[in-house]
Amino acid sequence: MTDTDGLLRDAGGARSRDELDGLIENCRRVYAAAEGDDSLVMARDDYRIMADALVQLREENALIGHPPAQIQKLERRAERAESSLSAAMERIAALEAERDALAKDAERLMLLLRNAMNWIHEAGTMSGYGFYRTKNPHDFSPDPESCTADEFANHKAACDLWDRGEYDSSKEKGSEWLRSEDGKLVAHILRAPWGIGSYSETVPQVQALIDTIDAAREKP
Repeated sequence: MTDTDGLLRDAGGARSRDELDGLIENCRRVYAAAEGDDSLVMARDDYRIMADALVQLREENALIGHPPAQIQKLERRAERAESSLSAAMERIAALEAERDALAKDAERLMLLLRNAMNWIHEAGTMSGYGFYRTKNPHDFSPDPESCTADEFANHKAACDLWDRGEYDSSKEKGSEWLRSEDGKLVAHILRAPWGIGSYSETVPQVQALIDTIDAAREKP
């Protein structure tokens, strides 16, 4: 008779496929050696049954890989990982919902800002007709029916200086009132080198506000 219990203990202690394959091979080798010997029928059958059983266990992965305690440990780790993953997915979903809500708020704010910018432009724009010289010469248009050739030339020269970044309105003397020695108004001197025409200029303080808003809108 064979030590079947010993083989089972050896199989139960196997921790890898190579170890289990070795046990199976030993069983089959003994079974093959006992073939044809009637005195060894019992031993032969024991080893054959054992080999078949070990093969089945191997295929079902019952004795291969990790012992039961380690398998349970891995299962607990898998459960914790699954729980953590579930919590992370819930957090991601909450963040995505918050992002979408913020995006909608941003769209509404941008719409309000565009409407406000239109109102600021309209409220902060000073338009008229006369001799007023704007800060930017391009905001003034000489009247072709009332201005002289010199006035047109003066205006064009001012625009050219502005385009080169060299225009300085403080260097152009403006209109003024003349007073007598005792402080009484005597006369008004009108200086209009660009002649008379239409103008449309944004109030400097409003323009500064517009520039600030535009700079903020350009930021990512």
